[in-house]
Amino acid sequence: MISASWICVLKAEGYDDLVLNGQGDNNLPEGWEQKKVAIKRSPTYFGLNRMVTTSPKFVTNGKDYIQRIFENEGTQFQINIAFYEYNEPPTDKYFLFFAGIIDLSRYSIEELFLTVNIDETSMARKLMSRDSIKVNLASLTSIEGLTLPANNEVSVTLQEREIKLIGDYDLNPDNLVITSSIGPHGTSGLICPINLQAEDVDNLAIQPYGDVDSSSSLFWLKSGVDSAVRVSGNAKGFLSSAFSTTGDRHFSIRIYVDDVLDDYTNTIVFDILDENFINDADFDFSFDIDSFHILGAWSMAFICYSSDNAATFAGNFEELNLEIEVNQLFDSTTAPGYLMHEVGERISQVITDKVNCFKSDFLGRIDIGYENDGDGALQSVHSGEQIRNIPNSHPSSSLLDWYKSINSMYNLGLGQEFDEFNNPLIRVEEKAHFFSGEVIVTIHSVTEIKKEVAREWIYNEVEVGYAKSEYEEVNGREEHNNKFEWANSIHTIKNKLDLVSKLRADGYGIEFARRLQYDENPTEDSKYDNENFTVIVKLDGANYKNVQDENYDLAENIFSPETAYNLDITPGRMLRNNGSVIRAGLEHSLTDPLRFQFAEQKANLKSQKTGESAITENEDIDVSTLRPGLWIPEIYSFKSILTREQLAIITKKSNGIIKFSTTTFENTTKYYYGWILDIDSEPEGEEATWQLLRVNTKSPDVTLIDPEGNTPTQPPIEVDPSEIIGAFEGPFSFIFSG
Repeated sequence: MISASWICVLKAEGYDDLVLNGQGDNNLPEGWEQKKVAIKRSPTYFGLNRMVTTSPKFVTNGKDYIQRIFENEGTQFQINIAFYEYNEPPTDKYFLFFAGIIDLSRYSIEELFLTVNIDETSMARKLMSRDSIKVNLASLTSIEGLTLPANNEVSVTLQEREIKLIGDYDLNPDNLVITSSIGPHGTSGLICPINLQAEDVDNLAIQPYGDVDSSSSLFWLKSGVDSAVRVSGNAKGFLSSAFSTTGDRHFSIRIYVDDVLDDYTNTIVFDILDENFINDADFDFSFDIDSFHILGAWSMAFICYSSDNAATFAGNFEELNLEIEVNQLFDSTTAPGYLMHEVGERISQVITDKVNCFKSDFLGRIDIGYENDGDGALQSVHSGEQIRNIPNSHPSSSLLDWYKSINSMYNLGLGQEFDEFNNPLIRVEEKAHFFSGEVIVTIHSVTEIKKEVAREWIYNEVEVGYAKSEYEEVNGREEHNNKFEWANSIHTIKNKLDLVSKLRADGYGIEFARRLQYDENPTEDSKYDNENFTVIVKLDGANYKNVQDENYDLAENIFSPETAYNLDITPGRMLRNNGSVIRAGLEHSLTDPLRFQFAEQKANLKSQKTGESAITENEDIDVSTLRPGLWIPEIYSFKSILTREQLAIITKKSNGIIKFSTTTFENTTKYYYGWILDIDSEPEGEEATWQLLRVNTKSPDVTLIDPEGNTPTQPPIEVDPSEIIGAFEGPFSFIFSG
């Protein structure tokens, strides 16, 4: 290598550029070409990242330049560095080969030379170091101070999720004390226990036409609040006549609306008739109360009377078991929030310090410049405070938590790619995008080949759904979007697939937060305030509205299915969406079902989306019905040269297939196909260690495009080696002309 073939350029803010071209005292640094290249597939995000590092020694002018800046500015100051390679005529230009930043925290100086590390200024480093930092989705400044445009906030109408409020009223026959049990939200529905009007529980005399209010009625819901009510139960007891009467004995549940006895058509009467009844005779009674429903603002009284309204009775209940189920109605509210694309985009902007750094066809929408609305486009994110309409509130999330949530729901990947202008960006798509069928590099005569089981890609347990929703009442048991577990027959490997979303999707949590609107409860904290919720939405004019059951032919085994939230992302559907990941390690066990083990709350929701088959959430799953895996969980390892041309192609087509053989081109009779897991080059040579994940060429989601094999009409992939420039960022032009 001769100096004239290469130049090195140093740039630092506030200092003149320095060009090291090998002339005079502008010596090129020694040993810079002994670079280490690493290309790795993230086990968390499934996308590929590329990093290049080198540790050169600077002499003469280069040494003096870096030393002066270090002494003036300290270890955190940034010096940008680039290496350009000369291309012979007719090109006759210098092309950017490598760009990076000098790490002054690893500064070392001796008499004749200065040593520093040079790190590639790739987005990958920021992703790895910042993916757990929580980002306010309304933030207008990146971590390093870049000014960002305002994030697009949307308004979402949140419709009611009907809530059960149940009061249980029981009589203890030993002490004749009536006890009640109401959920913690009883003040929103039933606000007093059963209350016999007389002080003595043995005295059942209650006048049938008395006024009813919250202190004297047996059951009470404050007036002016509409509700749907269901009553059921049974009663058993003994009555004796205190006064002579010829009338029949009756028990009646009287319905009152706004403290006034309603029309008798809404009065439910349980007659007690005894053919042998004598005026002063005692008699036993027993009856059941069939379930019935009331709609409106109501109160009710449970009374005993005679047909002539003249008698008073003495006696007692031996049993009294009534259940009142109140489904209080609450008008829809609106809440500010962010659609899922804007969530990913703002997090990416803050942690990468770039504005145009995010792309996702899956989450994209026509109104923001995509050709179509993606399958995950119409989904919003709200903090509990936003749902309550607390002023100046916004969700916060880290990239890792956000990605884990959307991956759990839809089986997505995240990786670094480059746009048409060679600018790096974060890409989020379905996993198949990151496992392309294109053969990008063919390698012959690989050495030290080894095949081993990819144990970390095989799962014997799947945990899927949402973290525990904490509301200790009957509605908690009704919530279908909770955490589920399944297991298979594998017993030689212990590995759990974690598909538990960090975002909450429980309709009851949303509803309880919604009912604590800030205007009515300005000083009240709630356990939902700092939680983040996600909602499947649809367009409603210029705004959005939550989707309920309108796209479903069937939804049963849950309370009020017509007001349910997020049926599209139930745990059973999440698991099936991730079926290709689960099935990849089970191809030899397709007859063994994935067996349901556990659900924290409601387990047996059965639903059928229009045009699809019905599923029951807690059913065992036939593995053969899951989507076939993209890969076979086997890893190929070998050594081979990593050329500059191969590095350029991999940079441009990192998701593609590496095709290799163990013999020369002339002697090859069998090829192997794999996706890059890890390429690790040697700093002092071109040989690299390759690790590839075996391609499942039989998967319907893998369309193998092999220019030399299966599809010979497909043109070979050609990438100009000079296009390696697309892998780098920084203040350098692609072609050096200065």
